[in-house]
Amino acid sequence: MGFSVFNMKVYSIPSNISADELKSAVNILEQHEATLAYYSCSHPLKKHEVIFDKYEFKLVDKKITYKKLPIRDIHLNASVSPYNADYPDEKLFELAIQSGIYSRFNIDKKLGN
Repeated sequence: MGFSVFNMKVYSIPSNISADELKSAVNILEQHEATLAYYSCSHPLKKHEVIFDKYEFKLVDKKITYKKLPIRDIHLNASVSPYNADYPDEKLFELAIQSGIYSRFNIDKKLGN
């Protein structure tokens, strides 16, 4: 399924397809003149699985799930308080910029600014 992001034709390739289906998907994307396609998989791609000489496949995002059991009877520091402003202040903007340094949009240099 395709959508438009940053004036590019972007597609998502299902992660549960075989190597042959992946090759077919790449051909279909070419027919649709896709600019960018995301493929999520649980294992690294092997060179024989796709057409690497014609297309560039680059790891730009890793999903990691962290899990922690909740702590009972936690006491918050007195300096912790809810953010009640209607608009983000300068410090919050700086935090947003810092948090995006490793995002796929920043890592994938083909996306540009």
